[in-house]
Amino acid sequence: MKTRIFSIFVFAVLVSASGFAQKVNVDWDRGTDFSKFHTYAWQPSTHPAKGLWDQRIIDAVNQQLQAKGFQLVQSNPQLWVVYSNSIKKDQQVVGTGYNMGPAWGWGYGWGGPTTTTYQTYTTKEGTLIVEIADANGRQLL
Repeated sequence: MKTRIFSIFVFAVLVSASGFAQKVNVDWDRGTDFSKFHTYAWQPSTHPAKGLWDQRIIDAVNQQLQAKGFQLVQSNPQLWVVYSNSIKKDQQVVGTGYNMGPAWGWGYGWGGPTTTTYQTYTTKEGTLIVEIADANGRQLL
């Protein structure tokens, strides 16, 4: 019964933690008047994503910029856009089965040692940075 309740508790904590896992930070030069910019082009990424992710990132950023009224051009852009990404693995070791302590009921004293089980959980944490710079002054915006 205890293991069942503990399993339900762990499941609830993991499900609720996934809702807080996404974190987005946005920062830009507040003094920039973006209405004077109309075109942009891509610079090659120094840390491109692997596989299909490179084109997926570019397509997603293109979609957002074009929704804001910017136009993708091949030459003489007003803005340069570049992205970089990183993925790191995080490992966490969790031990269970620490059963030393008092037991309840007649004839029970202190509980004896039991087997401790260790589980290793590996998660990946990714960071995507999209930078936009003024093509004339090469100033990061």
